[in-house]
Order: sequence, then C-alpha cells, then structure tokens
Amino acid sequence: MKKLRSLYKLELHIDSKIHDVFHVSLFKPSHENKLVSTTLPFANSDGHFVPQPLAILARRMKKQNNKFVTKVLVQWIETNPGDAI
Repeated sequence: MKKLRSLYKLELHIDSKIHDVFHVSLFKPSHENKLVSTTLPFANSDGHFVPQPLAILARRMKKQNNKFVTKVLVQWIETNPGDAI
C-alpha cells in the first residue's frame, strides 16, 4: 500500500477489477489483532463478486405457498459463521 498525499493506493493483482485508490477518511483505526485475507474473492468476467459456499450451518423446512421448501443457512468462503445468510 502506497500513501499518496491523503490517498492510499493498494498494490493489487493486475487482473483485479476493484478500485485501488482510497481516501484516508475512509479508513478507521483497528485495535484488534485479526487475520487479514491476502486473496481477493472470486469475480466473474463482469467484475461482480461471485459468492462460493463453504458449509451448510443449518437447514429447516418451511411452508411456502402450500408447499414445504428447504431453507439453508450458508457460510460463504472468506466470511465468518456469524455473517451466514
């Protein structure tokens, strides 16, 4: 990461399709000792994020339009279990 006056430019892979320059006002100090990912999430050819499932955390049956459907709680790759949807 390079500092350019009040901007930071990230050193990203040449094929990445995300913006690489951020203003310092967008950053917040962190006082946690978290593991930070060094890999970018998978994106399709349009540059849109494509979530990839890691695990099914729970499943349940729900009645919907007079039919029973299976609902699942999914943990996605590169996310915490608490962020599952």
